[in-house]
Amino acid sequence: GIACLIIGLGITIAGSRKFRIVGTNILTFNKPDTLVTDGLFAISRNPMYLGFVISLLGVALWMNTVSALLPLTVFFLATQFWYIPYEEKMARQVFSEAYDAYCARVRRWL
Repeated sequence: GIACLIIGLGITIAGSRKFRIVGTNILTFNKPDTLVTDGLFAISRNPMYLGFVISLLGVALWMNTVSALLPLTVFFLATQFWYIPYEEKMARQVFSEAYDAYCARVRRWL
């Protein structure tokens, strides 16, 4: 569990660091400034969310209880069906065909 927690946090931190380096906003409900497609974003369109999911899985494994899977499940469902669709809609409005090409190359999660 600890390994998943550390790996997940590393992925999340690396993704947010990349956003800071390129100078784009990281806030979900603000329009994106820059389409980031390299680094971890060449493997997953949502590495920060993926990192959170892996971290929550690590916590659940570490706690060794089924109830610890509840936060993981709630986070995944909220992300999959609310946050990511909203962000994808905004990215399509801002980056149009470049974003569609990116989506064709890179999967949402992995």
